[in-house]
Amino acid sequence: MNLKEKMVWDLSLDEIEYAYRNLHMNHYVYAALKTYYTSSPPLNRSVSLRSNTIPPYLRSPFEKLLEFSRYIGKYDPSFVRASITYHTYILYSMLDLVQLENISLVAQLLAACAYLSIVSEKNDNLPLWNKKVVRNKTKNISAIIEKLLEPVIDIEEVGMMPLFGDDDDEKMSPGDLFNIFRFTPRAIFSLIVFMENGEDPQLIERALLNTERAMRKYERDNGHSSTSSIKIRHPGQLRYRNTIYLYGGMFFEKQGMYDRALDWYLKDIDDSELPDTSFGFFLTDMKTTERLISAYPLITDKEIKSNLKDIIHRCLLQIAKSATRHSLTILDFLKSHPSTDLRNESLYLKGKRMLYAGEASREVYFISLLYNKFILGTDYQNIDYARFFKY
Repeated sequence: MNLKEKMVWDLSLDEIEYAYRNLHMNHYVYAALKTYYTSSPPLNRSVSLRSNTIPPYLRSPFEKLLEFSRYIGKYDPSFVRASITYHTYILYSMLDLVQLENISLVAQLLAACAYLSIVSEKNDNLPLWNKKVVRNKTKNISAIIEKLLEPVIDIEEVGMMPLFGDDDDEKMSPGDLFNIFRFTPRAIFSLIVFMENGEDPQLIERALLNTERAMRKYERDNGHSSTSSIKIRHPGQLRYRNTIYLYGGMFFEKQGMYDRALDWYLKDIDDSELPDTSFGFFLTDMKTTERLISAYPLITDKEIKSNLKDIIHRCLLQIAKSATRHSLTILDFLKSHPSTDLRNESLYLKGKRMLYAGEASREVYFISLLYNKFILGTDYQNIDYARFFKY
């Protein structure tokens, strides 16, 4: 199967399955592609919510969002996509009202609404994944992999190695936590490229284990670990921890190494104190929660599984509250800048970029798709749109 030079929307269903099961494709991209190709959403129809399906305070923003379903494919795709993005933020601004007992229901409804974002963004050529399905192995990537295969990895050396050829030459301070933030993207990006190219799994396994060992040793040796159950001293460390443990866990699961995959998915986050201990920005929080959700189907003990589901529900509730904070920032900006072109993918305030369209607006839908699939067992092709919608 030749996937070279293809983008994700160029793939057939068989190719999507092959890449996801055997090479590498992240959960969000796979969920979006499968939802697009195999589910049956009410496109090009007037859609409304059924009575008594959700808490009353969410009814209005969901109804306004659903109004655009009938416009998809019929009107200017940029207008439709921009409208769906804007009304998504209106919806998110209300999510902090959700109570724990309703979070599962709201996640299911968000999953049912995911098609609005997926289809409108595709029609407007907003990338779902802006890289090739199989990226080229470059000399820089191969050089990094060689370093990752060494028994002792010099994190600061790898952190200074060029990845794309135009990397900055920012100086590194020995022992600084920032060095791991430079090291991790280089290491995991290079390993994912090797996964995409179907390289020797034993080689990738060895490099992954070496990478984790080096990360934890560097943290420990330089005072970046703590005695808490989360074993980090700064919430930002979850960003690179999530990168290593999510994609490493996915790799081990593909290899049938389920115990190790489960261990990596849950490493230092299988904690009853989550999300209070370390949650902050909602996109990072979703990656942590994605690890928990990924682990769920691999657990056989009913009590452990039940406890993990409770943690996931609390994490989803915190994500809802954090998404509200982000959306209020966005909406305040748009109110004070009424001439802003809502088709923009990013917004800028005093030169600082604010995430707006694409990733920031769609990933709450996507984590809900994963919840639907991994926790509730509802395959993407079996999303029951009629449960929530009249059309």
